[in-house]
Order: sequence, then C-alpha cells, then structure tokens
Amino acid sequence: MKQEEPNFYRKMKPAPSLMQAFSEKSTHALPKDWFVIITDIAGSTAAIEGGNYRDVNKAGGLAAMALSNAFDTLEFPFIFGGDGATFLIPPRMRVHAEDILVDTANKVKEFFNLNLRVGVVPAKSVYDAGYSIQVGKIQISPYYLQAVIMGDGIEYAEKLVKNKEEYRVTKKQNPTVEANFSGFSCRWHDVPSENGETVALIVRLNGENETKKELLLQQVFQVIEKYYGTEAEYHPIRESAMQLAFTKKIIWREAAARAGKKNGILYFFILMRIFLENLLVRLSIWLSLPIKSSHYQVDKIKWYNVISSDFKKFDGMLKMVLSGTPEARTGLTEALEKWRRDGDLCYGIHTSNRALLTCLLHAGSEQEVHFVDAADGGYAMAAKMLKKQMSV
Repeated sequence: MKQEEPNFYRKMKPAPSLMQAFSEKSTHALPKDWFVIITDIAGSTAAIEGGNYRDVNKAGGLAAMALSNAFDTLEFPFIFGGDGATFLIPPRMRVHAEDILVDTANKVKEFFNLNLRVGVVPAKSVYDAGYSIQVGKIQISPYYLQAVIMGDGIEYAEKLVKNKEEYRVTKKQNPTVEANFSGFSCRWHDVPSENGETVALIVRLNGENETKKELLLQQVFQVIEKYYGTEAEYHPIRESAMQLAFTKKIIWREAAARAGKKNGILYFFILMRIFLENLLVRLSIWLSLPIKSSHYQVDKIKWYNVISSDFKKFDGMLKMVLSGTPEARTGLTEALEKWRRDGDLCYGIHTSNRALLTCLLHAGSEQEVHFVDAADGGYAMAAKMLKKQMSV
C-alpha cells in the first residue's frame, strides 16, 4: 500500500551539517495533527546482557525498513536509536503505519523472541503538555537525507509510551496487512576499530535556553575534535576494516526477514542466494570488476556504506558512534563530567572495540541508510548510564 509522501517534510531544504541545522534555524515545528511513533525492545538491557545485542539492534532496523516500504520512500522523518526507532507520521498514514509495526513486532517475536513495543503519541498531546518538536533534515550523501529532531518532545513521548498502556498499539486494525522487509540487509561482520575502541555516546543538553544549548553543543563537538580528530579520523566505519559475512550466524537475519520465517525451503534458498551474492561482491572487489547493480558499482560497495552511514544524529539528544583510543575517551569523559557537575548536561557512554552495521536499501530508488551502533549494546547501554545520571 503506497502512500502520498508528506509534503511538510519533503519540501524542506536540507542543511549540509548538524550544526548548520541548528545555527541556520532550518527546522520547522511538527504539525499538531501528526503523530510520534516510538518503537523499542522491552527488556533490551537483559537481552543484550544475555548476548543478543545483534538481534536487539536488527529489530529496530526492521521497523524502519517496513515503514519505508509501506510509504515507498526513505525520505520521511525517523531516527534509529539502537534498540528501536522514532518515526514522525502524518495523520493519513497513522492506521497503516500502526498495522505495519504491529506485524513487525509479531515477526520480531518469531525471529528473535524479543518484544518490540509500539507506541503512538499525538503531537498535540506533546504540545499541550508544554513540550516542543522541531524537525529538519541533513544531506548526508547523495543517497541519504537524515532527519533532525530538536526539542524535548520525543523524550516526553517515550515516557508516555513506556509508562502508559493507552499509548501502546498491540493489534492490527486490518488483519491482512503484512510488513515487507525487502531491502533489509545485514551482511557484514562487526567492524573493528582501527584506533582500539568504538564508543556509543549519548549527550542530553539540559535547560530551556536554546541559544545556550546550541553553544554547548558546539563546545561538545570541539572537545570531540580535540581528542578524536576530524570526522574522517573518528568515523567508525572504514572500508579497510569491513568484511562480508559468509556464516549463517550473521546472514540468517536477512534471510528470515526476506522469507518471512526462519526455516523452510524459501528461507534456505534465500540464505544460499545471499551467500552467492556475497561471493560475487567479494570477487568484484578483489578483481575491481565494474559490475553495476541498480545505482551501485559493486566493487565500491564498501564506499557506499561509509558515505551513507548513520553514525551521528540528533533527536533531542546527540547520538554518536566514535572510533578512537582509550586516551581520547578519557579526555572526552573528563570534559563531559565537568559539564555534568555544572548541571549543563547528562551523558551516557558505552565502550566496545567494534561497530555493528545494519543496512536499509530502498528498492526502486537510490535511497539507502546504513545504521551504525557500537557492538555489545551500544546506544542501549549508553542510555542505561544516561538514565542513572538523570535520576540523581
């Protein structure tokens, strides 16, 4: 079921960077008749501590892929958060989006034995409670426009979904609706950091003065640059470190998503097809064969992953994945601690030695996004630390 693209978002002029989205005031208030959809894995911390960090991460990617297929585009406002995602949906899309996500939750339960929570909050309820939501977008690459969500409204919506059942959706209104995960891809081994560490960072700026928060965000980026270097130096995905997976342990998730189940003849044939496609890609890279697939030049597939990766974003909080040294993390943490003691911000940080990559390739277009998280829990574990700071 294809839906008309919401003009509110599509007509926005993208900013060239996150800071310019702030400084140029290129965001707009979310219309009051829109809806905030929150998805997350209930009990994600326990699942991650049990070793299922890949499954927790992929569940959030499945939700985004399903909605992009339903709306026939990746150009709608959403932010991936590690164990789930936030979507902003116009009223004409609400019912279908709910049904798609409920079916996604059913598939997540079947595939991974995880509970994907789906919540819907009217933007009007957020505004009536005194919170704000501003939306913009950034041109990350020729193939990916990333949403920027500012204000404190998303955090409030998340609290409503987690604490009040009336905002949760558990049943489809149209029982025939099924989620389509075509384009969901997870064919890469975890990407090791060439600098020793990969960290997931979440920073929540305190206070209500937007000018002061913008200045503080600039200072946070200056500290990151001081200790981690340029964006090219701390980018967590490097072509030289990427390795295609040929083991069922990695690629079964994509096969299950495309087959709609994790067993049977169709599942087996898709598994074999992924294996053969990966072999062809490896040969193309090795021999520099100029093979074309859609807009892709296959031997440059790693480059596409790097330029359209989603390793830095803002949804009311700054979320980043950084590759760096232990010394860089120590310097960054000391600076963040000073700001925390002064009451300017709260933060969460999770340390691993590699990044996790989940790919969404929109069929029939050149749109794509490659979600990045730190391994072994990433954003979900950083959020756990953040919540502890906020509760003090």
